[in-house]
Amino acid sequence: MIAIIDYRAGNLASVKKAFDYLGYESVVADDPNQIARAGKIVLPGVGNFEATTALSGALQQAVVEAIEQKVPLLGICLGMQWMFESSHEAPQLRGLGLFAAVFYYLWHIPLPGPPPLPQASVLYDANGRELGLKRILLAMLGLAGVGE
Repeated sequence: MIAIIDYRAGNLASVKKAFDYLGYESVVADDPNQIARAGKIVLPGVGNFEATTALSGALQQAVVEAIEQKVPLLGICLGMQWMFESSHEAPQLRGLGLFAAVFYYLWHIPLPGPPPLPQASVLYDANGRELGLKRILLAMLGLAGVGE
């Protein structure tokens, strides 16, 4: 089962509908026990880094324990930011610390020219086949069907 963590700052309905459409069992979870039983975890998010304060306490501990047990974790937008030590957006707050870095938006990083931005809609696998959103999502979570 895939746990979609609900901390009141995510695009939960879209993520849930995507898994339903793909035929994977998922649950929107705000209970640490549901997260502990999950085989995979998705952490969606929309908004300011301050919204991640709702991920403290028991929810954070459940995520940390899942990571220690090698449960795949996919962060989307704000959920990905939370994986860093902190964010330039709210530097007084701490993130999960999976990545030993501060999250910065690209336009806050001084570069000699425009930053090269990845095009997520056109990614290719090792065989040169174009990967659509379905395959990207399945690959990130290590689900069956990748490359079909």
